[in-house]
Amino acid sequence: MTSRKLISRRQQSGFTLIELMTVVALVVIGLSLALPDLSSFIRRNQISGVTNELMAAMTFARTEAIKRGAPVVICASSNSTGASPSCTGNWEQGYIVFVDTNAGGTRQTTEEVLRAAPASSARVTIQLSGAQAQIRFAPNGMLHGQMAGARFEIKNSSSPTGSREERYICIARAGRAAAINFDTYTNDPRFAGCGA
Repeated sequence: MTSRKLISRRQQSGFTLIELMTVVALVVIGLSLALPDLSSFIRRNQISGVTNELMAAMTFARTEAIKRGAPVVICASSNSTGASPSCTGNWEQGYIVFVDTNAGGTRQTTEEVLRAAPASSARVTIQLSGAQAQIRFAPNGMLHGQMAGARFEIKNSSSPTGSREERYICIARAGRAAAINFDTYTNDPRFAGCGA
């Protein structure tokens, strides 16, 4: 009698096919809800990473201009990690910070490269406002020459239209840079026309 009860209990343990299919369906539904958020999270992190690196380079360039008492330039460079980097290409390919000793705006082979950044993520795009190819800081830390301001727009090419994931770096005439999100850029009057 006792052995029959043990056998029947053993046979009843486990999941039925219906219970197993219900669990699988719930897991699939949960993943389908979470994956779009995960993709958006990854894109926003890529954009933030590139924005933070570029902000650090801007702050470094301005600080070096003040410290050295000489113009310092940050420019896009397709050969930023090469033996003789120059101001060519677009910002996604990399950029360099150099001391512009002759104030010519383009790097001469004798001018010191202070920092070189390699290419960014393949999906992240960086656009500098207007026809500007570089940011030049004067020895007093302000933007050099007639430049009234500048704006970088950093976004992910795979972001859905209207996602508002892009970030901006606004550089004021005084040389100070601020990293801001889409909503702040479009709604805060302090950044109206920033480098437009």
